[in-house]
Amino acid sequence: MTLIPYKKQILLTKFTEEQIKHILQKNIAPLPKLPYKILYNIPSEQLKYTGWLFEKGFKIFPQVNHRNSFIPFIIGKLNGSKITITFRLHYFIAIFSAIWFMIWGIAIFFILIQNLSVILKLLFPGTFVLFYFLSIINFNNELKRSMDFLNNLFIQS
Repeated sequence: MTLIPYKKQILLTKFTEEQIKHILQKNIAPLPKLPYKILYNIPSEQLKYTGWLFEKGFKIFPQVNHRNSFIPFIIGKLNGSKITITFRLHYFIAIFSAIWFMIWGIAIFFILIQNLSVILKLLFPGTFVLFYFLSIINFNNELKRSMDFLNNLFIQS
């Protein structure tokens, strides 16, 4: 389990770059190049991932039928038969979470210096820790699904 929502992985495949692109084209639902379209779910019954394919890489994310801010944004770079993959949160979610954690950190500091009961002093840090672990667990679950998807596409094919 990673403690920050970020992971880098290298896949070594038996395929050429052209074969990798062909596999991705068959298994990834394309999105228009407009950046705001990433906020909308474009349903595809048989394809589980959506994104953009480029000459030397791709940017994809899983399609979900529910609200889930912690799905990994997957960036892949092709170099022959080697694929370097980065899993991370979307920038908006990462910035929002950082601001949220800073606000909670400041609130926890001021609560801890007050003359309050021990239960109240533990309530805010406990909520902070609970949100952190829920977000990390959710990201890691989605990360595992995405890694399994990519491994099935390129390693076991």
